[in-house]
Amino acid sequence: MLEEVDTDVLTLAGAALSSPFALMQHFSDRAE
Repeated sequence: MLEEVDTDVLTLAGAALSSPFALMQHFSDRAE
């Protein structure tokens, strides 16, 4: 059960971390 929770947490953390980076790339691309 702990492994399942860990995987969910890692997935959520990965999404939370990658989303801002994707947004920054998107805006920086538009700025140029």
